[in-house]
Amino acid sequence: MAPLSKELSGLILPHEQYRSHLDAQGNTINPKLEEKNFEYARKCLAEVWSAVVLDNYPTIAEYISAENSELNQESLEEVDDKWFSTHIRTRSHPNVLM
Repeated sequence: MAPLSKELSGLILPHEQYRSHLDAQGNTINPKLEEKNFEYARKCLAEVWSAVVLDNYPTIAEYISAENSELNQESLEEVDDKWFSTHIRTRSHPNVLM
């Protein structure tokens, strides 16, 4: 993930490409416009990541809308604690008081 993250440093993704979908308090007032703005940002991410080469292999990233996805939302499962402890490494840093 580090090579992909490196490409994002300094990148500012446009969140109001087609105009603002938020009110003055930051609440969504136009969900369809919000989705259109975020779709644009997702396409920008795919473009950036598609330019990355990892270990001499090209990276191919493509935005796929929810309507065109093969992923079935109902089939998604919660990750249980055993799976999490086997596959995910987390670190906590103690608070330092000065």
